Amino acid sequence: MTFSDFIQKIKNTNRLIFSLVFVMIIICFILIFQYTNLKTLETTVSNQAQTINLKAEEINRLKQEKEALKADLVNAAVLYDQTIQEKDQQIKTQLEQLSNSYVLPEYVMQNLATHKIESVQAIIKDLTSHKELIPEKGVLGGTMYWVTESTVILNDHYAFSCYEDGHILGYALLEYKFDQNEQIIWTVKTFFNN
Repeated sequence: MTFSDFIQKIKNTNRLIFSLVFVMIIICFILIFQYTNLKTLETTVSNQAQTINLKAEEINRLKQEKEALKADLVNAAVLYDQTIQEKDQQIKTQLEQLSNSYVLPEYVMQNLATHKIESVQAIIKDLTSHKELIPEKGVLGGTMYWVTESTVILNDHYAFSCYEDGHILGYALLEYKFDQNEQIIWTVKTFFNN
């Protein structure tokens, strides 16, 4: 092997080494670029995972709020139904008290029928529309009214009723008659307070 062959071999080896170094540098740049991309991707995925977790927590909070609202609505509906049932029962009891408290003789009902009165409740209803007959004025902001539950039609001419405003309770004996138009004309005969 000659010196020039030896030099040529060194040159070839240098080229090979240079080529290998160059390829290694390119590979390093590619690896660094890929590492940077991987880190960026990892950060993006981490941020998206945090966003998903926050949204999941918000969804769970809204679900709990929805369930609480549904429970409140159900409770309100149950309470409303109970109130309606209680009011219905009170009305039924009051109607029973009205119908069972006193039964007018048949001849009185027949006489009332000649004036187009079908039931005692029709006379009581007419009385409740005549608050001006109440001989007392309300006090402390109260408004006097006839207490229908305590009104009794005694016969085809007289009725007994209570009146009150929440502060004063009174009683009245009333006379009623029919005019030529079959309208009821009321007169307070006597009254007293409790």
